[in-house]
Amino acid sequence: MENIPLQQSAVPAPQVSNFCIILHTDGQVDRLTDRTLEEYVSVVQDASIAWIDWTAEEHEKSFEAVAVAGGFSKVPVSKLVGGFYSAYEDHDTELGIMLPAVVMKNEKMKVHPLIILIRDNVVLTIHSIEMKGLAASSP
Repeated sequence: MENIPLQQSAVPAPQVSNFCIILHTDGQVDRLTDRTLEEYVSVVQDASIAWIDWTAEEHEKSFEAVAVAGGFSKVPVSKLVGGFYSAYEDHDTELGIMLPAVVMKNEKMKVHPLIILIRDNVVLTIHSIEMKGLAASSP
């Protein structure tokens, strides 16, 4: 895989870890971290399958901006986050799922949305800064 220089992003990365795991067609697995969303999107095009995990400010406009920058244009993220504790939108070539993610802090429970977007060979997960578990549990 070629060394891609870091570039400025239209979607600002928060000061937490984001990552992309790529399974190439030859079976090689790469894990990239702390890059721009655009860099992740550019390298997953030739992958067999890829998972991009992105942390965003927890509000509808931020989640929507990440989805669009990630190449998802059909799934209305506003409908996903506007639901109860879970929702899904199936638009033939794109699927959007919102699941509740529970965060415990000082014996208090808070529920945050976990957005999962799927198209072609890409899975994009978007979640709040409050959720630190996905980065810690990735390979």
